[in-house]
Amino acid sequence: MSKLISLPRVTVVVDARLEDMLVKQFVKLGAKGYTCVDCRGGGEHEVVQDVFAASSRVRIETIVQPPVAEAIMKYLHQPQFDHYALCASVETVQVAAGDKF
Repeated sequence: MSKLISLPRVTVVVDARLEDMLVKQFVKLGAKGYTCVDCRGGGEHEVVQDVFAASSRVRIETIVQPPVAEAIMKYLHQPQFDHYALCASVETVQVAAGDKF
């Protein structure tokens, strides 16, 4: 097995209308790739059950270097996002090809 290294994975669940803007900003901040998946669920703001509804959510994930994760989280905590149902988290994952991230 190849050597594993630890890197942060940033996960954001947000209104799908923000997907393009956020992905572009994440890349600008240093993300080399990302995955976007339509999702549904419930929380403080509302319950989203229909993935095809106008208010659908998207889950954006990116595995990045630590400074990039910090920059993304700082960007997401700007006042412009205060009125959006946005959940962002960072967790450490093990990856085999660390130079890809």
